[in-house]
Amino acid sequence: MMKIPRKNKHWAQEIEKALEASISSLTSLDELSKQSLFKLAVPHVIRNRGLSKKDVPRDLGKDYMAECEQGLKVDPEAIKHYETQFIIAYVDAHREMGLINERKLDEIVEFVLHHHVYTI
Repeated sequence: MMKIPRKNKHWAQEIEKALEASISSLTSLDELSKQSLFKLAVPHVIRNRGLSKKDVPRDLGKDYMAECEQGLKVDPEAIKHYETQFIIAYVDAHREMGLINERKLDEIVEFVLHHHVYTI
């Protein structure tokens, strides 16, 4: 397994590359494609950690996806925060694998959201 980033700025760089690659892999940037962007985070986690699909739980990322679906029922406009959804999904997958804890997840997400601006 490849090492995880040590500093928040390194997390931000890694997330930015994964987000850019995900955006460029979309066939179009219509609303439906943008709404599904966060689902592309897990494959990038697998690749960036040097794992094979058999090394990770089958349901990796499902918890966050379920939370998103539930959150959209409460606030349908939340889906328009495509980049934020991707960032959280990416970092949360690391938490699910036990590579970081909840506190570190919050720290990384807060840093990335406050210091970097991503727009699609």
